[in-house]
Amino acid sequence: MTSHLSRRQINTLLAGLGVSLAASGTASAATPSSARASRSESDQLAALYQKARKEHGTLTVYAGGDALRGQDRIAQAFEQRFPGLDIDIKVDLSKDLVPRIDLELARGDLKADIAHIQLSNDLERWKREGHLLKYRPLGWPAIHPQFKDDGHITGMSVIAFANVVSKDLHDKGEAPVEALDYLRPEFKDKLVLTYPNDDDAVLWQFQQLVEKYGWEYLDKLRAQNPQWIRGTRPAANTVTSGAKAATFTASSALVQPAGSTVTFTVSKKGPFLTWAQSAAILKDAKHPAGARLYLSWLTSKEYQESMVSQFSVRSDVRPKEGWGTVFDYPNTDPTAFPRWLRDRAAVEEFRNQITFCIGAPKGESPTEDAFPDRP
Repeated sequence: MTSHLSRRQINTLLAGLGVSLAASGTASAATPSSARASRSESDQLAALYQKARKEHGTLTVYAGGDALRGQDRIAQAFEQRFPGLDIDIKVDLSKDLVPRIDLELARGDLKADIAHIQLSNDLERWKREGHLLKYRPLGWPAIHPQFKDDGHITGMSVIAFANVVSKDLHDKGEAPVEALDYLRPEFKDKLVLTYPNDDDAVLWQFQQLVEKYGWEYLDKLRAQNPQWIRGTRPAANTVTSGAKAATFTASSALVQPAGSTVTFTVSKKGPFLTWAQSAAILKDAKHPAGARLYLSWLTSKEYQESMVSQFSVRSDVRPKEGWGTVFDYPNTDPTAFPRWLRDRAAVEEFRNQITFCIGAPKGESPTEDAFPDRP
């Protein structure tokens, strides 16, 4: 392979031919050269690809999310990167995927090979119960220590929930930035918010708001007559469509594409939510080689640079233009939400309080059709 080829060209050739630049297919020692490091990761992916090709059937991924086709881009990219491999990424709310996996384990009929979900406390529980495969994926030394354990659970991307706002408002300098901005009179009837008692990440946001501003904040927010909706992606889509002006209970790309109708910003003073969405391979996976390849691809530098739209879990990936790393923002702690999730009694107590204040979530799940056997 000549040195003037770009990394993209190298990756494409490796994917198409299924061969490694190194005869042994093992990674070379880490060096200061990012080009050599990238080639080494490509070598390792090629070796993993060869092993995965020997397995039969479709790699099955259970992915936490609230957009039914929200992972199609990842599935298509995986199959293009690794020709001949089939992948099925089933997206459902994390709170619904957890009992599904529990039941599959109890019945001895595990269908998922790998899961990446919001509820890291359940990944930790499965680890304690012996259900997870220990595997340190590609780029392990570069993954921030806050986003990995001993090799059973690995962060794949850092997600931020903050302000998704109409670009018109932003361009006029009228966009809400801090939590108190959402209480301004001009935003009455113009907000959309995800039910916090339907999503633990949003529940954590509201816990932080109540802790900082008191329950009076929620009373004033309710007086704004927001549209309550199931799902964070549906909330963002409602702003994108122009039906509402703003939400703080959603995520969007740090750098918006040309022609976008929204902007994404984080608060400058008050806290905002970040956490690493984490993945784990099930020990009894039917496609362990495919699962190792998929997880290593997710944590590879090529994926983290090109496919992650917010913050990377790796220390050697340059932040998005105009942004820092997640650790450059003193008003967010990406480890706080996962710690909170472990105290299930406190989580459920706060959920009950929120439900008393705003009522139970109404409407169908945004991923209602994820599984045909859903009752």
